[in-house]
Amino acid sequence: MAERARVTISDVAKAAAVSPATVSRVMNGQTTVDPVLAERVRRVASELAYHPSSAARSLSLGRTQAIAVLVPELGNPMFQRIVEGIMESASAAGYRVLVTETGPDPDLELQMARDARARCDAVLWVSPRATDEALVPTLAEIQPALVVGRPAGSAVCPPGLTIDYRAGIHIAVDHLIGLGHQDIVYLGGPAESSGDRARRDAWEEVQADHPYLRVVSLRAGYQMQDGFEAAPRVLDTGASAVVAFNDLVAFGLLSHFGQVGVSVPRDVSVVGFDDIDLAGFALPALTTLGVGHRALGDLAWQQLAGLLTGSEQPAGAPFAPRLVARNSTGAAPAAKSRAAHQRQRGRAAIPPQWRTTAGREALLAGDLELAAYHDGSGMPTVHARRPYLHPLRTLGGRVVTAAHPENHRHQYGLSLAPPEVNGTSFWGGRTYVPGSGATLLPNHGQQIVQDHRVVEGDEAALEERLAWLTQTGEVLLEEQRKLSASLLPDGGGWALTWRSVLTASSGDLTFSSPGVRGRPGAGYAGLFWRFAEGRVERLIAPDGEGEPAINGRVVPWVAGVNAQDPLTVVFTQLPGEERPWFGRTSDYTGLGPSLAWDRPLTLPAGESLTLGLRVLLLDALLDRDEIDELTRAT
Repeated sequence: MAERARVTISDVAKAAAVSPATVSRVMNGQTTVDPVLAERVRRVASELAYHPSSAARSLSLGRTQAIAVLVPELGNPMFQRIVEGIMESASAAGYRVLVTETGPDPDLELQMARDARARCDAVLWVSPRATDEALVPTLAEIQPALVVGRPAGSAVCPPGLTIDYRAGIHIAVDHLIGLGHQDIVYLGGPAESSGDRARRDAWEEVQADHPYLRVVSLRAGYQMQDGFEAAPRVLDTGASAVVAFNDLVAFGLLSHFGQVGVSVPRDVSVVGFDDIDLAGFALPALTTLGVGHRALGDLAWQQLAGLLTGSEQPAGAPFAPRLVARNSTGAAPAAKSRAAHQRQRGRAAIPPQWRTTAGREALLAGDLELAAYHDGSGMPTVHARRPYLHPLRTLGGRVVTAAHPENHRHQYGLSLAPPEVNGTSFWGGRTYVPGSGATLLPNHGQQIVQDHRVVEGDEAALEERLAWLTQTGEVLLEEQRKLSASLLPDGGGWALTWRSVLTASSGDLTFSSPGVRGRPGAGYAGLFWRFAEGRVERLIAPDGEGEPAINGRVVPWVAGVNAQDPLTVVFTQLPGEERPWFGRTSDYTGLGPSLAWDRPLTLPAGESLTLGLRVLLLDALLDRDEIDELTRAT
């Protein structure tokens, strides 16, 4: 059977009774053709199954309608995701994408870029190995071209196409510090990698901001085999956590640890970088820093399309990594926490002061960070945005709070988090509904800081004014808050005081809780302290211990204690403002005074109430008599 002849533009022109030039203008989407005539041409083209030749069209336009994408290695899923984002967007715009793997040789990479530009209309160059200095003349030669995925601050990459690796390292470290880790390994990438250099710069900043940390830097590579082979060196350091150059290196670590019987995260925590698709399916699922590489690829195409068409595109901001917390990170092992604590002993007791460090407010005693303040702006809406303190440490450097823990993601260190105020949740997560249980409702409010200042004086203090907003953005109440800190008289510990004055500025207020609505023992409705996992062995009160001695009772103090790793954290309330306590010791350990233990609290319009908490943190085990004496003295 003879092969059917290809329909040409001349065939369409003859059948539609127009010139080939008219058919060309219609097929190219030009609007200069009469609409009736254009519709006839399109109908005839469809009937004849005519498909314009992309090669002929490119020749007529002086373009190939193709772009080149250069990547250092196609085997890395991170680069695959960037390429997917580019291809999807470029294809939608009628461009073909030719992908080339450049390999590890920077000189060969530069020549491959020139060769690719000779065959395509433009080049997108992903994470080149070459230095900025070597890239400058090559990029000038092959324009239009863009570099994608260099570290933030690169001279050859538009800000919106860079990745803030340094911010990612700080996020990972904050996460590990919050879990009690003070011995951390950075398992780095290739020496020639600009991303690795940016990460190492961040580690220098980390060490300067947190002198009590022990940071060990090791060299590995960027493949799974590199991580596997480096695992024995990581274990030799005795560190309790490791941050890997990327997810592939982390996978290699996990594989080796599994073979030799090292439990993750019980023995050592592991953090990756990139959040490739396989990260969630590792064993255990990998905690990592996600960048959004597919979105980066899409934005790269948009920027390149602007160069091709001459339309200016906004520069944008660097891609900021986000923490994806999974099962490969957990609380630091107790033995390693004690070793880190021993290094803190003998430290001179220096009065605490609030300072701005690493872009955030922190309470410092010399070079030791006792507390970090967060305004809550990074919280998901469903967690009820609110300011909080985390991590909180003893003078010995031990972390005693948890934030965003796996079992209750909406709990953050120490915060003011009533579960219900006039129907709005400031607790976060699900709301208890009688007959239905915990139910996710669209009722999450937020506490917005309107004024914030450091107050100089004998005590380190922060004062701020906040507006509490409903889920629809209406002001529900106003708050005046003061956070102050001081050393205990003998220098053996320090005290934190939280005082909040809540005013019903927009009408009557009713505070409620699951305990009010019929859930036994769930009267949490005020200030709440979430302890770090395993940090305290038990909660004690003057005449007993555990939830029966605490819940719903107004007792002078409650303390979290640890006899194995000597620690005492004592909680008292402000004189004259004592309220029933809520304590949890079953699935997690948490504590705080409650505004609505088993009955609602109504605050008439225009009136105010005060809620406060004083916490004493000591690196020693105190008995009940010693706690009584301490609370009376302070």
